[in-house]
Amino acid sequence: MNEFNAGWWNCFCSYTEELNDRYYNWAETAKAQLTSAGVTKDEIAFVLKEYSLGKKTEAMLREYLQGL
Repeated sequence: MNEFNAGWWNCFCSYTEELNDRYYNWAETAKAQLTSAGVTKDEIAFVLKEYSLGKKTEAMLREYLQGL
């Protein structure tokens, strides 16, 4: 994963963890960002394997991955 993508994922994961405590519809917002960014199954699988994620972000990513 190149540096830009790694940075994007770091920001995304931090942002979603913060957002889930403050916004009731955070998962839909996060999923819209994933769709807009055109993330792939391989990217999500890599992030799930290699990144330290909060429980809610991990669950949302797994759900999103199943829908791809």
